[in-house]
Amino acid sequence: MGKELRVLGCMIIFIVSALLDVPAQFAKLTGRLQSTLRFIQEVQDHKHGPMHLIVMVWRYGAVLGLKMFVLLMSTVLVVPVTTACIRVVSCVSDSSGMHTHVRGAPEISCYEGDHMKAVLAFSMVCPLFFVFVFPYAMVQGDTDYVQRSELFRPSLWKANVRRKLSVLHLGPVHRHVSASSVLSFSDVLAKILLPIVENVLNSMPLLQMTVLTFIMAWLMLNVFVYKPFVAQGFSVDSIASYLPHKHKNGQDRAQVPVFI
Repeated sequence: MGKELRVLGCMIIFIVSALLDVPAQFAKLTGRLQSTLRFIQEVQDHKHGPMHLIVMVWRYGAVLGLKMFVLLMSTVLVVPVTTACIRVVSCVSDSSGMHTHVRGAPEISCYEGDHMKAVLAFSMVCPLFFVFVFPYAMVQGDTDYVQRSELFRPSLWKANVRRKLSVLHLGPVHRHVSASSVLSFSDVLAKILLPIVENVLNSMPLLQMTVLTFIMAWLMLNVFVYKPFVAQGFSVDSIASYLPHKHKNGQDRAQVPVFI
């Protein structure tokens, strides 16, 4: 349970950071440090004194560290976090249907003692984490585009995506606003659903594979319906045109796209 408890701690930090708008508070504190008389005097004297060192350590330590933490928690760590949440409540049953021990930890009895406390803690924290991860995931974990007032207002999440995409044009791989909003939302939803289905339906392999196949097909359909990129050569409909097709001589040919 040690790994799961560390995951619980990370989720709590993420939730507290979102509720208290900690990234914005960190940015304000950086501004206050740069507004001190000592910092201004060092700038006027063209010196990198102690105040510059404090600001640099704060900016590249605490501020950047928090940004990276939120980015990881809302992108690549969504699947491991969801898996840890499911494993806490995943129990093995005996022939009579009674829960005996935690799956993967035979020494821990289900819903007794410390395990019951862990189940209650995860039951309260996991839903909040799943709610708060969506607005951050839609802007690739960038805390500069998510405000506390927007956490429970999905109608504003698309506006955040538009603001982020308007900062820098990425040329052929620049994304459409509508496509990026839908695909980002679908991606994080799939990251949550896939581990849940895999663990909950572990004893029913046929149903498990059916649901997993449906989720993956739904993701693929979204990619084909919504053109992800502005450039035609990078859009899925253009890539799909290079799938095997009948040539004049009757043989199957596959043309290789230039931009993949």
